[in-house]
Amino acid sequence: MCGRFAQTYSKDLIVAQLPETMVFQEPQHEPRWNIGPGTQVQAGIRHDNTWRWGRMFWGIRPDWMKKTLLNATYEKWKNRRGYWVNWKPCVIPVCGFYEWERKEDGSKQPWLFRPHTPIFFLAGLWCWDESIQPRHAAVVLLTQPAGPIMAPIHHRQPLTLSADQLNDWILSGSAPPKNPEFFARRVNTWVNRIGQDGPDCWLPA
Repeated sequence: MCGRFAQTYSKDLIVAQLPETMVFQEPQHEPRWNIGPGTQVQAGIRHDNTWRWGRMFWGIRPDWMKKTLLNATYEKWKNRRGYWVNWKPCVIPVCGFYEWERKEDGSKQPWLFRPHTPIFFLAGLWCWDESIQPRHAAVVLLTQPAGPIMAPIHHRQPLTLSADQLNDWILSGSAPPKNPEFFARRVNTWVNRIGQDGPDCWLPA
């Protein structure tokens, strides 16, 4: 699954991976180490052959549900049916994401998952949320079955994209699930509270 992630990069890293025309809603990107649901995240879409990067709200609460949806399964999205049929592909650049291991004593140990690159991309879906005025762009993350590194901790993981997959994903919504070479390590429980941010979130346990 994915309930927290980090966007600590500079926008130059995005530009370096995508040699195309880009428009950034914000002149500077403020690094964030502990992004939680219900907050604004930086995401990218393509419009008129231009990559546009700006803020979207992570999560949406449909009228028929009592909880906020943060993630959607890639398997359901492939069928283009049901609630997600009118949502559009987007990408979320991240530097790492977190998952929590439930220990025998009931406590939760946070883990940080990162690939061997300074930035990578998560597949997402976005739409205009008209339930709140003025309307805003809402985003959810897509998940896939867990790979061998994630499986001992959780049965799902984010659907990740390489830089050469981004255009295909945005234009067609097609992204064969991959299991990238993540490395995982325990980090201290400072990250457990959403309101706490900064480099201390990545300190080892």
